[in-house]
Amino acid sequence: MKAMEIYIRSVWKTNLVYRWNFIIGVLANIFHVISMMFIWYVVYRNNGNHLIKGFDFNSLILYTIMSNLTVRMYNSEIEHTIADEVSSGQVVNNFIRPVSYFKRLIGETMGEISFTFLFLIFPVIFGLVCYTLYSKTNFNVTYLSIFFYAITVIFSIILNFMLSFIIGLAAFYLNYIWGFFTLKSTIMALVTGQLFPLTFFPDKVVMILKLTPFYYMNFGPVSILLNQFSPYETYRLICIQILWCVILGILTHLLWLSAQKYLTVNGG
Repeated sequence: MKAMEIYIRSVWKTNLVYRWNFIIGVLANIFHVISMMFIWYVVYRNNGNHLIKGFDFNSLILYTIMSNLTVRMYNSEIEHTIADEVSSGQVVNNFIRPVSYFKRLIGETMGEISFTFLFLIFPVIFGLVCYTLYSKTNFNVTYLSIFFYAITVIFSIILNFMLSFIIGLAAFYLNYIWGFFTLKSTIMALVTGQLFPLTFFPDKVVMILKLTPFYYMNFGPVSILLNQFSPYETYRLICIQILWCVILGILTHLLWLSAQKYLTVNGG
């Protein structure tokens, strides 16, 4: 646990030194959210402010904000770290350290998440609460939905970590996987519900997405927050998240053992 704390502090120090990287990333997210809000404003104005797939304008705006915040919470992008270290040859140094490579990446991910939560998530949520109290806007959010949302976000962090780790392992075989990063970010934004609620897809597409972990990473937690799911659907979603964590955990372990045998480094 002490080693984890060291990696967490290291990430904090790095982010504070290179704070403009974090600030520019936040500004890019804000611009994206504002753009989406403007698009939804035009859509609802032309639609006569009626419900769209069960969402009114206020709930869809909150969905847009929270879906992007949820992505920021779980999006550690450790595949970049793995690819960089494989490309430079530094990855071999991790095999002789007393702390395993996997645990080190977990520690760095926890550092990124805690830093993002304190300097981005918490201020935005505080601002939303103040706005809600001031404007008396009803977002249909309850203490219970917030509680279950927090639980599902924890599992989303675990799911994304393992998916990112699996993608990063491709660097052990291919050496250069930068194209995978663009493909991953584009697909994830679409199939996790970051761009818009997954219920906007045709029913058959939604049924297919329910067979993947993506449905339960962003759309599921945010829908729980907005009370779009019944209690039964909420419990079922959490159980499926746990199941996917187990499946991906086993797959990650097997692929990690296999990848080490095929490791080829350049430089270092």
